[in-house]
Amino acid sequence: MKNTMSLVTACFISAAAIASSPELIVEKVPNGDFTQGNTYRLYAHVPSNDWSLHAIWGDQQHPLKIESTTPFFQHAMGSYSAVGQHETLLALDASLKYDSYITLGYSNHVSNSMWDIGISFEEFDNSGGAIATQNGAWFLLPQDIKCLPSSNHLILLGQFTLTGNASGVLNLQGLNEGGEVWKAYDLPFSTQNAFTFGCMNPESANYNQHATWDDGSCGVNELALSTTELQNNLDAWTIFPNPVRENLIHLQLEQTNNPVNKFLVEIWDMSGRKIASHDLSKGNWSAPGRITLNQALSPGNYTITLIRDDRTESKQLIVVK
Repeated sequence: MKNTMSLVTACFISAAAIASSPELIVEKVPNGDFTQGNTYRLYAHVPSNDWSLHAIWGDQQHPLKIESTTPFFQHAMGSYSAVGQHETLLALDASLKYDSYITLGYSNHVSNSMWDIGISFEEFDNSGGAIATQNGAWFLLPQDIKCLPSSNHLILLGQFTLTGNASGVLNLQGLNEGGEVWKAYDLPFSTQNAFTFGCMNPESANYNQHATWDDGSCGVNELALSTTELQNNLDAWTIFPNPVRENLIHLQLEQTNNPVNKFLVEIWDMSGRKIASHDLSKGNWSAPGRITLNQALSPGNYTITLIRDDRTESKQLIVVK
């Protein structure tokens, strides 16, 4: 999105606190051979969920650069940033999903208010060339929800598909848990150091033996509660995070020793259509009293219904992406 902003100080704040340990993490993403090469996602990894990220930038002392040994894949219907990634076009060509783009939190155009200034993306967009600046940035205003990390402290910065290797150096800025500005300089990344995301707990039903980065998706069978341990007081349960931005939905419940014959979680959209039903005896318990559901949902409002035998209670869930 080629927005410009005359008041660039809305993005950059003069006073800065020392960053604890932000770093860049690369995930290798299966692309189903819809396009040639490998697909990678680049993330900022911040110390906690109380930190936020507002800007990716470069200046003369700390230049920004993203380059590759072969051209980045650029789909004809795509764009250099996630602002131009339209989900409705995916039905026309599945390879669009693996287009190369930069972003801050967003994976498509929906509600995307990202700005960029001082960076020419022409070479990157037209021929899959490098991105570089000594006086530019892409950024969100600090109140944007996408400035906040996912449950595993990650914030998406870009997706890149190519047949070779990509590397680069970025500078980041955001706010820490105390509301102080932090800056991280000259953070490197390389797709040669990419991780495979997944569950790394061998006791989990969704254990991934190839995973090298635990993404928090585990549902550990040995922690799954029997029907004699399931929660009895339906009033004592909560959904978090809410709003949710990723596919992982957590429900926290109290437990009693009263037996039940049926214990389900159902997800309904606002039109009254049932999206999914999860049997809690099937390994969705990620810890005592906690249910973790891996459920892809489009942005919007949903009803989460908890069913215990003949008792039913519902709570609202908001999904933003």
